[in-house]
Amino acid sequence: MPAHFAREGSYLRRVAVTRRMLIGASLSSLFLASAGMAAQQPRVARIGYLSVYTPESPEVSRTLETLRQGLRERGYVEGQNIVIEQC
Repeated sequence: MPAHFAREGSYLRRVAVTRRMLIGASLSSLFLASAGMAAQQPRVARIGYLSVYTPESPEVSRTLETLRQGLRERGYVEGQNIVIEQC
């Protein structure tokens, strides 16, 4: 076998390894970037409150205020990590 064929085979192996490393590094960086972006977006819990009373009624106001107080005691902040929707 001529010497230049052996050199070409070695060159092709280096190119293949370099290509695999480049693809692996690219995919890894994309995965880490998307994981970092997902970690920065906190989930917001939503509570839907449905009542037969009007939203302005004293019963609904008391109930919602009690609910909000209990949520605050547990570390929830309305508008930041929890949303209460009334219907």
